[in-house]
Amino acid sequence: MYIAFTCENNGKYYSWAEKYTDSNNLLAVIKRAAGISQFNIVTANMYETKKKACEVVKLWNDGYKRDHKALFEISF
Repeated sequence: MYIAFTCENNGKYYSWAEKYTDSNNLLAVIKRAAGISQFNIVTANMYETKKKACEVVKLWNDGYKRDHKALFEISF
């Protein structure tokens, strides 16, 4: 499983994906993601495959760039 996260800071957004296994504590994974991003986690969606999670993350980040709401100017 993979989790697609989105963080927000001052109206700007960034999304990324992380691997999640059944043995992981879901709350710990979310807290770690929040600590890594140092911003507010606003979404955390689970996907069966890395491919699907990455497709969704790219779609979201492309939308943020298009709408001038991207937190970072890098692509996933």
